[in-house]
Amino acid sequence: MLDGPAPDGGADGDSTDGEATPVRAKERPDLVGLLAVVGAGLLPVVLVDDLYWAVWAPKAALCLVLLFPGLVVLARLVVAGNRAARLATAFLAAASMSTALSDRPALSLVGTANWGTGLLFLATLAGAWALGTFAGDRRRRQMVMAIIAAVVVNAAVAWTQARAGGGGRTRGLMGNPAYLGGLVAGGLYLLGRRFGRERRSWWWLVAVAVVAGAAQLSGGRAAVALGAAATLASLRGAGMVRGAALIAAVAVGVTLAPLGAKAPILGSTRAAPTTVVSSNDTRFAVWRVSLGAVGERPLVGWGPGRFPAATGPRYDAVAAQEGLVLKDAHNWVVENAVTTGLVGLALLLAWLGAAAFGASGPLAGFALIVGLSSLVQPMHVALTPMALLALGAAGARRGPPDGQGRVGAGELGRAWGAGVLVALGIGLTAACVLIVGQAYLQQGVQGDSLGDIRLARALSPPWPEIELKAAGVEADLGLDIGEPHKIRTLELTRRAVRRDPADPALWSELGALELDWGTNERAGVAFGRALEADPWDTTSLRGRVILARRQHDQATLTESCRRLRVLQRPSPGCPPTRP
Repeated sequence: MLDGPAPDGGADGDSTDGEATPVRAKERPDLVGLLAVVGAGLLPVVLVDDLYWAVWAPKAALCLVLLFPGLVVLARLVVAGNRAARLATAFLAAASMSTALSDRPALSLVGTANWGTGLLFLATLAGAWALGTFAGDRRRRQMVMAIIAAVVVNAAVAWTQARAGGGGRTRGLMGNPAYLGGLVAGGLYLLGRRFGRERRSWWWLVAVAVVAGAAQLSGGRAAVALGAAATLASLRGAGMVRGAALIAAVAVGVTLAPLGAKAPILGSTRAAPTTVVSSNDTRFAVWRVSLGAVGERPLVGWGPGRFPAATGPRYDAVAAQEGLVLKDAHNWVVENAVTTGLVGLALLLAWLGAAAFGASGPLAGFALIVGLSSLVQPMHVALTPMALLALGAAGARRGPPDGQGRVGAGELGRAWGAGVLVALGIGLTAACVLIVGQAYLQQGVQGDSLGDIRLARALSPPWPEIELKAAGVEADLGLDIGEPHKIRTLELTRRAVRRDPADPALWSELGALELDWGTNERAGVAFGRALEADPWDTTSLRGRVILARRQHDQATLTESCRRLRVLQRPSPGCPPTRP
C-alpha cells in the first residue's frame, strides 16, 4: 500500500502533523540496520571515474557488500518462522535450479557485465529485503532521510548535466535516464510525505521543485506520470494549503528544469522517436516474443541473466528496434517468467505479496513506485535493491510479536551477529576484487597494456566482454606492429564467443575481424551464427552484404539488404531501391 498510519505513531520516517513521536526504549546498536541505511543512501550515488564501468561497477560492489550479510539475516528469519523469508528462500532455490540447468551456468550466476540480472543479483534482492526487516524506528527514519538525500543529489546532478552540454535526457548518477526517473518519482513521494506532516518544513519545497524538475529532465513518460501520481498520493493528510503549495512547487520545477538546457527535454510530451516504431511498440513486441520463450521452458526457465539467449532467435523487426531491449525484458514480471520459469515467478510474487502484507509508511510507497517503474524499465543494480530495502523496512515489526516470525531490531542474537560479521568480511573482499579488476581493466584499455588486461581477466567473472577488451588492445597493437597481434586478436575474440555462443554481438564482432584479417569462409560462419541468435543483427547483416558482394552471392545480398531496409539502417553496399 502507498500509505497508512504507522502503528508506532510516525516512527517509520514521518512525524504526524506536529505531534511528538512516542518515546521508546533505546534500541541496541545494530550493524544490520546500519547496513540497510548505508545501502539505501549510497547505492544511488556511488560512482568511481577510474573504473571501466564507472557507474555500474561500484554499485555492483556495494551490492556484494550487502549480499552476504543479507543472506545470513534471511536465514535467521527463516529459522524464526517468517513466512515471507521462507518464500524468498524458495524463490532463490528455484532460481538456483534455473541457473544450474541454463546453457551457461557461470554466466547465469554472475549475470551480464555492466548490467547484472544473474542469480547473485536475485540473491542480493532477497538479502536487501531481509536487512530492511531488521530496521528499527531510528533506522527507518534514517533510511528515509538517506534516500531523500540521494534523490536530491541525483536531481541536482541532472540539472547540471542538462546545462553542461551533450543535450538529451539526463542520467544523474544512475547511468541511465530511465533509472533516474524511477528514483526521483519515488523521491517525490518521500518528500511530499515529509512536507505534508511537518509544520516547520516549508524549505522542503525547494527540494520538491528540484526533484520534480529532474523527473522532467529524465525525459521519460513513465517518470513524469509516476512522479505526478506520487505527488498526489503524498497529499493525504497534508491539508489544503500545504497540498496546494506542494503542487505549485512541482509545477515550478517541471517548468524551470528545461530552461537553459542544451537540447529540448519535454518529459511526457517529448517528440516521438524517428525510428520505425516507438519504444512502447518495441516493449510490447519484446513481451510478445517472451511468451514463446516461456512456452519452450515453462517450469525452470532459461536461467537468470539468460534473457537474451532465450528471446534473441525469436525477434522480429519491431522487437529488434532497440538493441538494449535484447538484454532485458524491461518488465520484472516478464523477465523472471522467462529466466526463472513460471514456478520461480509464482514464488517471487508470493514472496513480495507476503512481504508487502502489513507494510506501511513512506518506505512502502517508495518501494511501490519503484516497482511500478520497473514494469516498463529493466531492474537496476542500485534502484531495485533500494526498493527491497525499503519494502523490508516498511514491513518491519513494530510492537510485540505477531506470530508471523518477524524479528525486531536488536534481536539477531550473538551467534547470528557473528555470522553477519564474517559474511560482511566476505562481501567486502568480493567487492574489493571486483573494484581492483575494474581498475586494471580501465588502465589496460586506456594504456593498451596487455599486462593490466591479464590482471583484470584474472580478477573478473568469466565475462566474454573482458576477452573482447583484450582483443581490442591486441588489435590496436596489430595495426602498428603486425601479424602476431592480429592472430592473437582473432584467438581472443573466438574465446569470447566460446564463453557465450548465444550472444549475437560476439559473433558479429568475430565476423567483422574474420572479414578483415581472417578468411571469407569463417566470416560467413560467424555472421550466420550471429543471425541465428538474432535475425536482425545490424552489424552481421552489413557484414553479409560485404561478403556477398565479394562472393557474388546475389541471394544473400538481396535478403540482407531487404532486412536492413526494414530496419531503416541501409548499407552502402546495397543496390538503390527502385521507385
